Amino acid sequence: MPCPTPDGKAQLLPLDWVPLSEMQCKGLPLILNTGRTVEQFHTRTKTGTISILDNLAPEAWVDINPKDAAKLKVKSGDRIAISGTRGRVENVIVKVSQTVREGNIFVPFHFNEQLINAVTIPEFDPKSFEPNYKQCAVQLHSEAVPEGITYEEVEISGYLEGVKVYEEEKADTRQTMMTEGTKETSGDA
Repeated sequence: MPCPTPDGKAQLLPLDWVPLSEMQCKGLPLILNTGRTVEQFHTRTKTGTISILDNLAPEAWVDINPKDAAKLKVKSGDRIAISGTRGRVENVIVKVSQTVREGNIFVPFHFNEQLINAVTIPEFDPKSFEPNYKQCAVQLHSEAVPEGITYEEVEISGYLEGVKVYEEEKADTRQTMMTEGTKETSGDA
């Protein structure tokens, strides 16, 4: 089916990458990602009344990497709170999972009882005006570690912005590496 454009083709807009407006920091050491799940749709106004779907996912959960779960002293089935600068969500069930990397968590946004959008950023995409409720910095609070996870400073080794690498430099570097490698191997023979 063609697109409703003069030439029938999609018109894609190239945009520059923009970093998250809220990054991990002291007090908010994790990045929250929200999203959809297979079992539910939007705020469950329809799927919440279908017993098989409601039985599969009756409430919100948080996917936590095993390393972060160890820092919080929690296991799957425990309950924690998630907080950010805009709000807090209580009583969210833990699912320890390898599907998220350390320093990140995932929570579905379908559940009014644990409304994760109370924590997220109310930003909109400047082109599509789609709300970006998907990523923000948060803290987790467990019964064993109520103050949450301690933020670990990451040492930055340098920046690439503004650095230009030309093809000649790549070729020179490759040639130098090959020449040095040849000297080392010829000396061993």
